[in-house]
Amino acid sequence: MRRVQMAVWVLGLVCACCQAPAAPLPEGLVNLAAASRGAKVVRTSSTYGALWTAENLIDGRLTTGWGSEDGRTKNEFVIIQFADKKLHKVCAVGICPSATGHLPAANASLRGFRIQVSKTTLSPESFHTVLRGKCVNRREVQVFQFEPVEARYVKLSVLSNFGHPGWVEIAELEVLGPPPAEAVETTNQPSSAETAPTPAPARATEARSAPSGPPLPEAGGSVLIDTRGWGAAGGLISFRARLAEAGFVVKTTSETADSERPALTPKLLAGAEVVVLHLRESFAPGELQAIQDYVQDGGSLLVSVASATGKSDFLWGANALLRCFSTAVSEGLKSGPTTFLSRYHPVTRDLQQLVVGERSVAVWSRRLMSLAQVEEQVVAAVGEYEAGRVAVVAADLISDAQDSEAHIAASDNAAFAVNLVRWLSAPSSD
Repeated sequence: MRRVQMAVWVLGLVCACCQAPAAPLPEGLVNLAAASRGAKVVRTSSTYGALWTAENLIDGRLTTGWGSEDGRTKNEFVIIQFADKKLHKVCAVGICPSATGHLPAANASLRGFRIQVSKTTLSPESFHTVLRGKCVNRREVQVFQFEPVEARYVKLSVLSNFGHPGWVEIAELEVLGPPPAEAVETTNQPSSAETAPTPAPARATEARSAPSGPPLPEAGGSVLIDTRGWGAAGGLISFRARLAEAGFVVKTTSETADSERPALTPKLLAGAEVVVLHLRESFAPGELQAIQDYVQDGGSLLVSVASATGKSDFLWGANALLRCFSTAVSEGLKSGPTTFLSRYHPVTRDLQQLVVGERSVAVWSRRLMSLAQVEEQVVAAVGEYEAGRVAVVAADLISDAQDSEAHIAASDNAAFAVNLVRWLSAPSSD
């Protein structure tokens, strides 16, 4: 299995273009690439999956990171956009070349890299190189300086790792410059060659707050819930009620079609902005194709997976569907409050805690990013697929417990449920 090696860290001195950066660095500059400041990842060459998304590069945590797809160790890249696409003066980057969590491989850490910046657009020709450097395989942020330059986008390109044949990993990327109050607002400014050098940058020590970004859309639109799954008659009663209270038009498949157990056809799915599938044991081949086509054409899909039995054979039906989206679920081992909520995604940005019950199972995905984890177990993940959106809630976060509101009423579970459908109902960003 991928990433089964425990990291063996090699100590050494930091080098940038074969020169060690000055340390300590003076005060006065901040990390402009932090998600907490509104920066975001706008492009990446590839990503391994939910635990290794490119957004992990700017989340302020050295225990998470970005990983490339298998077989891709060179010419990989990530592009960061500063908040509100504003120009900022930058003069250094901080890089932690590997993640400490999720069983990283020691020799997959970033080694050689290139930093490029663009003042205008994301087109390749608009970027120019400001730094080439090499990291030491050490578990810490390593700072590399360059001449001050204005940038709206910053591109980190992978030139090499430490010898791993399969992939490359990076834990964190910081881009250092003056605080946002001193940001350059227009492009009518002198070039970096015409400006006096600024003092050497300091690593940011500012408190991390919730990131800015586009708010969730207002609740509304049509939600179709498949009521044929096990426990569906009572398993989503409270969920349906919460959505209706929020302003969604909620219907079930039995209400929409003539039959009590209608097949999921393109015609049945087409009238809904969000389709909710509460796990049942099998789907007909035609249904699987209809669901996949629905998402590819711009529909949004929420798959609720919560095992009452804890047996692997129960999950077969879910995985027959989820593998269409390069995703799978497996038996979960943990329950209780989540230990990690994504702070840069609008669904979970303002939430404090979710409570996961004994019916939890775990999500693995190449496409979806983690929203909530219990220790290392991902219990909720979301992402865009073709023109549509997909979410998997692999726990009883949105379902009733024995015909009560025990789980959806716990902590922020109800707010999470409504936020999730609000995000799904919004148009794709692509």
